Amino acid sequence: MKTQILVCAVALAFASCRTDTAGKEEPTPAPSAPSSASPGKPQAPVAIDAELSAGSVQLRLRFDAAARDVEVRVNGVDGLGLSGTPVLASGRTFASGETATFNVPILPGPGQGMLAVHVSGTFPGGQRIAVRAFAIGTPSADQLRKAQDGTTTIGGEPVKLMPLAPPKQ
Repeated sequence: MKTQILVCAVALAFASCRTDTAGKEEPTPAPSAPSSASPGKPQAPVAIDAELSAGSVQLRLRFDAAARDVEVRVNGVDGLGLSGTPVLASGRTFASGETATFNVPILPGPGQGMLAVHVSGTFPGGQRIAVRAFAIGTPSADQLRKAQDGTTTIGGEPVKLMPLAPPKQ
């Protein structure tokens, strides 16, 4: 009896391994176009731009694909404070090509701070997130020294702190 069970199990395993493409040649995949995006987790198809003005930052988000259940959140980092709510949008829907603008009131701290912008939502490729950070203010002497010494790092790499472009007149 055990032999019959073993033979049936082997036969079933062999049958499940058989495919209809046996003996057929696999098609060669087309060469992919080079991408400027870095490898890793796919980013949300959103362009995030910021423009500094007196006491606030104007954010412009351009959606390159339709999105639903979108949340836009901002955070102040390295001494930059926010005088408003960190959630700029929640549960919103945007069409492909649509641009959204948000005014973010800020409270600059000493030296240079960062404004972190997080955009998450459901896009045609699934749930995606895009994150950008913008430097606000002028680096303090200590921040400049750390950058020149190579002691300021992001992801283990030394970085040089650069200010956000000045406001347009």
